[in-house]
Amino acid sequence: MMNSECRLYYNVEPRETYYRPSVDVFFHSVAKYWQYPITAILLTGMGQDGAEGLLALRGAGAYTIAQDEKTSAVFGMPKVAARLGAAVDVLPIDKISDVLCDSALETAKHCKIRRSRGV
Repeated sequence: MMNSECRLYYNVEPRETYYRPSVDVFFHSVAKYWQYPITAILLTGMGQDGAEGLLALRGAGAYTIAQDEKTSAVFGMPKVAARLGAAVDVLPIDKISDVLCDSALETAKHCKIRRSRGV
């Protein structure tokens, strides 16, 4: 989970959540507390953990991605996310890495501009 101070920690709550640690719990807490631009990615995995959390992040304005079926070892979690409409894009793993690199570069440029202006 993430708390209001944006610190990550492990918690056994909510007890009704089957998965430990839970991607859904993490994504929901990020959607609730994180105040900066987010690119969230749900990769290959069994079950549906992460799909509802990814939807919450998308609802909070995040750019959300699910891994495609062809490059997933197990297309469970990303499939559910895609079915829920939680993923803005469903991409192969090599395209996801391109998006992450582009996102990191844009963030770095933004931070550099802010620092040079004394913000």
